[in-house]
Amino acid sequence: PPIQVKLTETAGRGVFASRKIGAGDVILTEFPVISQPSPTNMGKVCWWCLKRFSLITKPFLQLESSWMAYCSQECTDLAKGCMDLENNRHWKEFHDYCRESNLRFPLLVKRLACMVATNMASFDVLDILYPPKTLTRCGIDSASTKCILFLRFFPSKRVRFSFDRLEVLSDSWYAGALSRIHLNTFRVETIATEITNLEAALVDSITGDDVVGSAVYILPSMFNHSCDANVNIYWRENAFAQLKALQPIEPGKELCITYIDASMGCEARRALLQDAYGFHCKCPRCLDND
Repeated sequence: PPIQVKLTETAGRGVFASRKIGAGDVILTEFPVISQPSPTNMGKVCWWCLKRFSLITKPFLQLESSWMAYCSQECTDLAKGCMDLENNRHWKEFHDYCRESNLRFPLLVKRLACMVATNMASFDVLDILYPPKTLTRCGIDSASTKCILFLRFFPSKRVRFSFDRLEVLSDSWYAGALSRIHLNTFRVETIATEITNLEAALVDSITGDDVVGSAVYILPSMFNHSCDANVNIYWRENAFAQLKALQPIEPGKELCITYIDASMGCEARRALLQDAYGFHCKCPRCLDND
């Protein structure tokens, strides 16, 4: 990719153009480290790539006594390592609670724990995302904390053994994973219908049905925020993220995405960013009170 990661003066790490980038150029494509269907879409999308089943004839594989399903042989094979552990019937209480409370971060922590327990991911895979000292900036609600306690003291002996045998899955690991996921998760938004049906696509975006799940990426997570972003992140039909330049970008210029709905007023944007990400935005738009 035509980018380099280096320190900024005020925002920690940032991503900068290493050469001239044209408007509309695809800067980066990346598949997530972890992904998870949204609580309302658990039976409607692939549990690996988040592709909608409405876009294919039928799920390639539907697990018995579970809403877990996969769209293809490839996704089934990629998920096979932790499939049995994730499909344990005792997860139902956990999933039901997350769905009823509309909690997505604990679901991602659970999936990561399963991947670590089955050697599909390293226990420190998320450590690169940002320095540990920033963990205290994000507020974790009591419902999410309850879910993490559920993971730590899981009722299924088989699942608990799979977790407990790994000493790295400690209280501090769960706290760190939840905090990192809280700050670095992207809402994966795809369109439920063919792109030619613009009216249906607009309805999806308004009702929120375009959000198929959540995902954590490495390089995209290093892009800093600006309310006047020069890069857009988008998804076509699955969790493969593409970052595209919104305008010509000169070498050495920082590449920024927007973390929120940038159409809001300045005060609303700053309040949301402070609450969700722990920083006071000083991008050019906010400094101009735009």
